[in-house]
Amino acid sequence: MPKSENQKILKKTRKSEKTDFHPINAFKESFIRDLMALSLEGELDNLRLKEAGILASIDERNKRKKIDCEGCHKSHQIKNLVLIQTRWYTPPSGCTEGDYWNEGEMQFICPETNVINRLLFFNDDVPYGERRNYENDPEEQFRRNYKSLFKEIVESCGETPEPWKNNYYANQNRKKFGLVEKRKSSS
Repeated sequence: MPKSENQKILKKTRKSEKTDFHPINAFKESFIRDLMALSLEGELDNLRLKEAGILASIDERNKRKKIDCEGCHKSHQIKNLVLIQTRWYTPPSGCTEGDYWNEGEMQFICPETNVINRLLFFNDDVPYGERRNYENDPEEQFRRNYKSLFKEIVESCGETPEPWKNNYYANQNRKKFGLVEKRKSSS
């Protein structure tokens, strides 16, 4: 046979080898796919571990942030304060309404004077219907990011005992605490 005929037959043989099913090739392909999947899952696990480490670092940084106290007029680190989470009850009304507890305001106790500081936030710069949306609610943002960082959390379902003071420090320093900034008035 001429040389070019041999090359044509050889090419046909190679093509048929590629398209024919071979159990070894299928196993190799499956093995490679599994390795790639494990590699991607491992990479995802590493990213999750890295994320957890970064979040822990953020919490450590935030625990050291200070809040000015209206009782002693000093600053205290969040990790050294006892947080009071108030709750209020909605009694039953009708067949299906009420009979549940609501989260109220957060308060902290001055470690030096035992004066209760009511942590107050205002988002009156936001239209009324949008105020309870998380992205517009500095109190909810503070609660989510800082509540667990206090030394202790105490639940309170009654009246706030005397002495107490209104504390607007976190509201007035939203940027420091990573909370939504007040909107600029358009007038």
